[in-house]
Amino acid sequence: MVLNASVITMRRTLIPIFLLALGLYGCSGGTEAASGVATQSSTPAPTNSEATESQVASVLAEYESNWRETIDSAADCRYIWSFGGDDVTGDLEAMTCYLNEQTLVMNAQTVVRDWEDMDVPSSMDTIVRETSQVLTEIGAVDLASVCGDQEAPIESDECDAELGSLNMLYSTLESKLDAWGPYL
Repeated sequence: MVLNASVITMRRTLIPIFLLALGLYGCSGGTEAASGVATQSSTPAPTNSEATESQVASVLAEYESNWRETIDSAADCRYIWSFGGDDVTGDLEAMTCYLNEQTLVMNAQTVVRDWEDMDVPSSMDTIVRETSQVLTEIGAVDLASVCGDQEAPIESDECDAELGSLNMLYSTLESKLDAWGPYL
């Protein structure tokens, strides 16, 4: 019994620490360097003139590798959520998976918004429109309200359906990311 109580206490201690660390890491990407000197943001500022292909692609490039990792690990995450981890490591993996999926949803919204603020070159109209369409669908998924905001999604038919839809959208997103190859 003492061992189980210590594991539960350790979980309750490590999970908030992990969330705090993730929050601090996410907040550290400001536009000022430690010295106080302004640095260039990785997302180009919208201008009144037509954006270059590089500028348009850079909006997506910022997230592309993280999205691929999230897509690639989605099936493993579903397994972890369903059969769970019996230790702190399993709980952290489940939480990381869920946070990555929530982050992908939020970043999808950001990319669509940034592209809407740009004057996209006509040579990229089709790829931006098609990618924006799938990103808009992904961005419409509200995991926190449907699946909860715990370490892992709640077990419910509604949540399972939402995660299933998200998986299907991931397949479409992956093919759209592949189409961006010449630009990234």
